[in-house]
Amino acid sequence: MGIVLNVEREFLAAEGYFDLGLPGEALAILQNMPAQARGDLRIRSLLVCIQVSTQDWAGAAETACNLVHDQPEEAQHWIHLAYAIRRRDSVSEAEKILLRAVRVHPQEWCIRYNLACYAAVQGRKDEAAMLFEEAVALEPSCEIMALDDPDLIILRSHFKMRNTRFL
Repeated sequence: MGIVLNVEREFLAAEGYFDLGLPGEALAILQNMPAQARGDLRIRSLLVCIQVSTQDWAGAAETACNLVHDQPEEAQHWIHLAYAIRRRDSVSEAEKILLRAVRVHPQEWCIRYNLACYAAVQGRKDEAAMLFEEAVALEPSCEIMALDDPDLIILRSHFKMRNTRFL
């Protein structure tokens, strides 16, 4: 019982450090946990967030890949995996991941939003616009994010044509 309480306390401390913008401290706590605790889904989910925030793309790709395998129903794991693969490898490889993810999570706006970004940076403007519209239909507030997203710069005229309420 004491070990479980200690692991929970350590997890909460690591989560707190991460929330405070101290990923190094959070990572140190996770790395000092017993090996069997580090396999916990919550701990691995926090680990991938830390790895992304510290731009450890290889570590994030590995952790996220394992999370997708173990918990494919969690859309955020797919998103983390694609994000890490984009940074480590390429946009086209990340896009392949999200094309699989959208079949598993057809109602997840963030997957469609990121697919719009990937299409846009590869110069496929019409496809990017369509995917962006699908994302907005699922989550209207993502329109705000798009205004400052450098990946979607080729859609700036599309935003004006939409007569978006956020411009």
